[in-house]
Amino acid sequence: MRPQDQIYSVKQLGNDIDAFKQKSASGAPRTRSGAEHISRVGVEFTACVLIATGIGILADWWYGMTPLFCIIGLLAGIFSGMTAISRVSKMMAAENDKSNNEN
Repeated sequence: MRPQDQIYSVKQLGNDIDAFKQKSASGAPRTRSGAEHISRVGVEFTACVLIATGIGILADWWYGMTPLFCIIGLLAGIFSGMTAISRVSKMMAAENDKSNNEN
């Protein structure tokens, strides 16, 4: 490949990227599918429970207590996971309302 061909290829790539940006900016906003929301809820809930329970286990180990902080961490994780579920469900409802109003 000649150097002139390589320069043209880079310029063409830049033009293609600019065309894609303009096309995606002018199009309708992307809506998330139900599977994306459900997987997000699952990941957030699991992360909340595991992190809070892990902190509780570490606090139990640090203070030399039995399952007191572990149980408190588990309950705090479940509460924060439920809060995440509520937040995502409100987001889904807002997106559905917005898409219904556009149609």
